[in-house]
Amino acid sequence: MGARTRLPDPDPADVPADVQEFLAQLPADPMVKMLTHAVTTVEGFIRQAQALFTTTLLPARSRELLILTVAVVTNCPFVTAQHGPIAGGPESRTRCGTSSRGRTSTALTLR
Repeated sequence: MGARTRLPDPDPADVPADVQEFLAQLPADPMVKMLTHAVTTVEGFIRQAQALFTTTLLPARSRELLILTVAVVTNCPFVTAQHGPIAGGPESRTRCGTSSRGRTSTALTLR
């Protein structure tokens, strides 16, 4: 079982109409729903994520390793659990490579 959030589901009544309209354009996603706990940052965060996933020249594995590394550095086990399998699996080599922050780790090759 992967990491879970400790936050309760946000109350839709607490989400401003403009944020609800913006989110209605996106596929339903539990992580996006959790963003509504911080309504002032939702749109900026989503737009940044959209840019990262649609306009980047990084190969998918490089992008996922970058996400994993930021998650480790910022001590975010939820994101680590979500992106570990995408970045090359939950095998210990990948986890050790990102957690040690080693720039030369062979576990972080771009395969």
